[in-house]
Amino acid sequence: MTGLGKTSNAYCRLIDPKLYAKMPKAVLGAVAVSLAAQLSGEAENFLFADGGSGARATGALHDEWECLFAASIVPQKPVKS
Repeated sequence: MTGLGKTSNAYCRLIDPKLYAKMPKAVLGAVAVSLAAQLSGEAENFLFADGGSGARATGALHDEWECLFAASIVPQKPVKS
């Protein structure tokens, strides 16, 4: 896990450094959830009045975190779901 830290990794270094430094991490989290909702097929009803629970998007995020950890891309161990 050389070069990894709690605030940086190979993936976040692919984002323009100026954008990454200025983007609130809550925005980055919202983007991640939005993309996970789209990829999981939950986007069309996500966060609407009759919306989904976000369970599929949450599962997609957790699965990706496990993959990133297993590949030593992030050092933070995934929480148990």
